[in-house]
Amino acid sequence: VLLIFSFLISKWLTAPIEFITSTLQKTSLEKSNQPINWRSNDEIGLMVNSYNSMLVKLQDSKVELERMQREQAWREIAQQVAHEIKNPLTPMKLTLQRMMRNMVIEKQSTDKTERAVASLLEQVELLNTIASSFSSFAKMPMAVVETIDLKILILQAVELYKEEANIKVNLPEKNLEAKADASILLSVFSNLILNAVQAKDDTRNLLLMIKVNELEAYWEILFEDN
Repeated sequence: VLLIFSFLISKWLTAPIEFITSTLQKTSLEKSNQPINWRSNDEIGLMVNSYNSMLVKLQDSKVELERMQREQAWREIAQQVAHEIKNPLTPMKLTLQRMMRNMVIEKQSTDKTERAVASLLEQVELLNTIASSFSSFAKMPMAVVETIDLKILILQAVELYKEEANIKVNLPEKNLEAKADASILLSVFSNLILNAVQAKDDTRNLLLMIKVNELEAYWEILFEDN
């Protein structure tokens, strides 16, 4: 009888502790936490009041954390958009400067003018695509996969920066056909060349090597600078 009575008393005494322990284990930042209702002002009541106060602070921290995460996300989006917009702006500026210099020094041929204007139009179209994508919550443009010639895209990207660096291109003689989105890949190639130009050492000339290797069913495109 004493053993049974002792067991019941211990269960009665430890039940609140077990209940609080179980509640603490379920407390999380990812979901809503409910406060504990305890009417007595005993030691358990003090513990419950401390837990409920902690929940209030936890909720405040959760709101602040979500706000900081949103700010960080928008900051990263803004940086990415600024970077993507800067990519086409740089070659546009360089092309216009070359056109102005050629017009001042010597008469520019019609062929060079047409190539320069075509290059500018391509970059303007890329800017338009980026702006349209950002209006849809900064999403990158949806890829339009089609059969393209990588050689044409690489040479187009090189043409934009040929005045800024010594670029050597090692391409196979045959067409480099692949399934991809031409505008996105052109942006990638231009970005890689621009990164090399921006990272160059002022004490020496920039040398950039672009190589293409055939690996079974894939093309390996390497950008190597000094």
